[in-house]
Amino acid sequence: MSIFLTMLFIGFALMISSLFVDHDHGFDHGDVDVTSAHEVSDGPSWLNLKIIAVFLVAFGAMGSIVRYYGYDIMTSSLLALANGLALAFCVYKILKLFYAQQASSHVSEAEVIGKTALVTVAIADFSVGEITLIVKGSQLSYVARSTVFTGEPIKEGSLVRINGLTGVVAIVSPLTSKTKQGGVE
Repeated sequence: MSIFLTMLFIGFALMISSLFVDHDHGFDHGDVDVTSAHEVSDGPSWLNLKIIAVFLVAFGAMGSIVRYYGYDIMTSSLLALANGLALAFCVYKILKLFYAQQASSHVSEAEVIGKTALVTVAIADFSVGEITLIVKGSQLSYVARSTVFTGEPIKEGSLVRINGLTGVVAIVSPLTSKTKQGGVE
């Protein structure tokens, strides 16, 4: 029974500590973005501190209760495991629902690549200009470099397609009259 009580108290301590060190102190790093299509999230996962704490508390409490009523250690462990997993699953689903309701203005690289943008400062060959586009209702500006070298700059007011991002520089190609899609996306 002491192992179950130990798990119960460890889980309770994790819950209390998550009150102080989890949510807003978790993974907020301003405008730092990784230049790949994979983004890091602080959303719910099975390794979330809250879910682990709930599992430990439920496991420890059920195991202690069942052992108190005289069941053997194997039966107590199985019932405690089932109870811990069931409650952890419920908390996971509830947290997933809460995280889904949160809005974010963060724009990932995957949301920018492939979009059409407007040239606001002409982009000369082997030089940079500036583009503007709207993503998630926010207007974004990027320094831009062209992938096509024609000897003439991509003029201000032209439409370009964003092919990739290298750091803070957008790699773009001009849209021809055949590929224009009627405005900035």
